[in-house]
Amino acid sequence: MAGWLLYRIAGRLAELHPVWSPWLKPLVWTYVLMVFVTFMASPLFQLLLLLHPEGRRALSPRERTATVAGSACLAVGALGIASYPITGHAIGLLAAFQAALICAPLYSAVEEADRRRRTVLVIAVLCYAAFAALVLVLIWREWQPSVKLWLYGFYSWLALLFLPAFLKRVAR
Repeated sequence: MAGWLLYRIAGRLAELHPVWSPWLKPLVWTYVLMVFVTFMASPLFQLLLLLHPEGRRALSPRERTATVAGSACLAVGALGIASYPITGHAIGLLAAFQAALICAPLYSAVEEADRRRRTVLVIAVLCYAAFAALVLVLIWREWQPSVKLWLYGFYSWLALLFLPAFLKRVAR
């Protein structure tokens, strides 16, 4: 909570005092990068283990599957970022952002130990990914209400983050 508050204060100070902007904007973007790295830290470091010849032995089969699924999200994100300089359209950056959002829930869904919860979580993540792809297509077609759908998708992503805890609580 304190990080979000500092993010808001730094952004507002950069708007009010443009002279401070060269020092405050990197601080704000560093915070945003840190937030995304915390969501993707486990899939990213598991990927490093998977790529190392000795490290892959440390991963269980379920962790390997989850790492491959998380790596697919990271690859889509990298392709989206790489497409931006070529196409000049921001849809690639939005796709990269969406892939980063999907990475953590997909990784935790595939890594879930209980089979029933894993099935529910994977279906929920795939439904969210289909919705996100539809919204990206609508944004690319420049349909005005797609921005509202993007916000609804963000709220549903927050619900997706809490779904594993809810399923564990219901199972008791």
